[in-house]
Amino acid sequence: MKEVSSALVLAENIHSKTFHFVASGTLAENFGAFPEANALEYYDSKVMGEVQDKYGRKVKIDEDGMKSLYKEPTSGKHIVATENYEEGRGKRLPWIRHTLENSESIYVSEETVQNTFRRSFLYTAIVSIPIQPKPQVSYYVVVIREGKNAELRLVTAYSMFKRNKFLSVIALTKPYK
Repeated sequence: MKEVSSALVLAENIHSKTFHFVASGTLAENFGAFPEANALEYYDSKVMGEVQDKYGRKVKIDEDGMKSLYKEPTSGKHIVATENYEEGRGKRLPWIRHTLENSESIYVSEETVQNTFRRSFLYTAIVSIPIQPKPQVSYYVVVIREGKNAELRLVTAYSMFKRNKFLSVIALTKPYK
C-alpha cells in the first residue's frame, strides 16, 4: 500500500509541478561546438558561486561541481581527464543555475552509504530544444547533496532523452514539498 501511495504521489507531482523551459537565448549560448577549455571558463565565470532556490535555500556551486563535466565511460565516475569530458554537459551549463533558481520539481533521495546517512535533492526540468523539424525534449536533473550543517552543494547535472530513464531516476525518491 505504501509503494502504491508513493507512486501516485510521484505521478501527481510530475503532472502538477513539472518545471518546463525552452533552451533558447542565453540557455542555448553554448550550443554548437563547445570544447573543454570553453566549458571550464564558462563554469568558472558564470556557474560557480551561490544560488538561491525557489524555497529560499542557498546552494553552493564550487570547483568540485566542475567534475560533473567529466564522466569516465567504464566506471561512470566523475574523473577529471580530457578524454572524459562530455561536451553535452558543457553545452548545458547555463541550465544549472536556471533550474536551481526556478524549479519546484524537486525530489529527495535519502540513503545510507557506508554507514553514513546521505540526503540528496534532485532538481528537475523538462527542456524543449527548438530544433527543426521538431523540437527535441530533454529531461534534466541537477543533483544537490546536503552536507554538514545542512549546507547544500552541487554534485552533478545531466540530461537524458528518454522519459522512462528519467522516471527510473526519480522513482526511488519522494517529492520535496
